[in-house]
Amino acid sequence: MTTPETSNLPSQKHGLEAISSASHEKLRDQILTASLYAGSIFAALIFATNFITLRNTGNWYLMYLYIPALGSVFISTIFRKIPYQIRAYGFIFAIYTVGMASLLTYGVSGTARSWLVVFPIITAILLGTKPGINGVIISLASWGLTGLFMNVGIIPQPSLNEIQTSTSIGAWITGAAAILGLSAIAAISVGILLRNLEQSNDQARLLSERLEQERKNLEESVKDRTVDLSRRLVQIRTAAEISRSISGVLEHSDLLHTVVNLVQERFELYYAGVFLLDDQKEYAVLQAGTGEAGKKMVAEGHSLSVGGTSMIGWTCENRQPRIALDVGQDATQFNNPYLPYTRSELALPLVSGDETLGAMTVQSTMPAAFDDNDITLLQGIADSLATAIQNARL
Repeated sequence: MTTPETSNLPSQKHGLEAISSASHEKLRDQILTASLYAGSIFAALIFATNFITLRNTGNWYLMYLYIPALGSVFISTIFRKIPYQIRAYGFIFAIYTVGMASLLTYGVSGTARSWLVVFPIITAILLGTKPGINGVIISLASWGLTGLFMNVGIIPQPSLNEIQTSTSIGAWITGAAAILGLSAIAAISVGILLRNLEQSNDQARLLSERLEQERKNLEESVKDRTVDLSRRLVQIRTAAEISRSISGVLEHSDLLHTVVNLVQERFELYYAGVFLLDDQKEYAVLQAGTGEAGKKMVAEGHSLSVGGTSMIGWTCENRQPRIALDVGQDATQFNNPYLPYTRSELALPLVSGDETLGAMTVQSTMPAAFDDNDITLLQGIADSLATAIQNARL
């Protein structure tokens, strides 16, 4: 059978996937934004140094590569409302273009290889694995084709002065700017990824701890429920046994003592006792009680006034069960020095037809020890006892 919980699993799965996708997009946007800021700082320096170099070498056509590339970086940095994909492709285009411009200007002696290595890495980070693989292919193809075309004369080879750049201040500045820019972009990207990974690990750890706690709570709940069901089963069997015992005992005193002892033992109670009303219906007199306390109170003729401040007195007058979950907070609880450890009490009327015969008390050392199920079971025992008492009097 499909339950509401199971029917919601597909939608929950799609919801988690949507959250995960949004998280990835946010992370990539953070990397792109930080990289654009870093790239913009060094873009002006790279443009200035290459402008001087291209002016000296006469390769003005390469400016058509630098200007769109650097322009896309500045525009993407300033106008953040531009869709992410456009900004990402613009930034990646700038990296590739600067790399190709360096390759066409300096050949293998320039910084082209660094740009072409970073190009697929940034592509993979910003756009995903498949675009990153395509970036690797583009970098290798660009490097290989440029080398081939230079060797066959389709593309002019760099001059000797452009190759031997160790004594050129501009070349050193251009190289430093490229190193700083690429290093900053790489460091920022990796740093943000690592920070996000740490946060994800922390969140996963916290989630794991919460799930483990929930599992323990569930196990405890199941265990408690199992124990409670087992206890209820024992109590039901006990109630049936007591009812059978009541019908088999004819002596009045034996009947009462049998009932209170069975109830106290099987329900694991602190104390159980039975009160019967006197002839004037003014007092409920203890007839049977468990333990030494019960014997002493019976011997002393312990009694409680009907309608008085005690639980038994209230129950006899109102013919209803009365429960005290915490005897210290119940105004009708009678303070009994013989039972100092009582924390909760349940008083049950003994009623046969229209006549109230007395009441039965059960007490526990635990607060809130009784509930509606206990009232139902014990009231059934009390009703059987009342019937047996009434029959014995006939």
